[in-house]
Amino acid sequence: MDTATVSTHDLNTLFLYREVVAMRKNLDDLCIRLTKVISQQQIKKTQWDLDIEAGLNDVKRGRVTKFSSINEYLQTMQTKYS
Repeated sequence: MDTATVSTHDLNTLFLYREVVAMRKNLDDLCIRLTKVISQQQIKKTQWDLDIEAGLNDVKRGRVTKFSSINEYLQTMQTKYS
């Protein structure tokens, strides 16, 4: 009968190898998720930049509403969005 002897050292090495493989898979998954989040944030930032640019263009072209006081502004907002 053939027998094989496996040392404790070999078992520890195998255990560590499996741990490293599992960590690598987890890191790969984390990188994928981070890439998705960063991409979404860049899209939102780009949209935010476009909104700011559009607002600045409105101001440059004079497409603004001017109020003589904060009270006038508040009354207009209450009336408009009530």
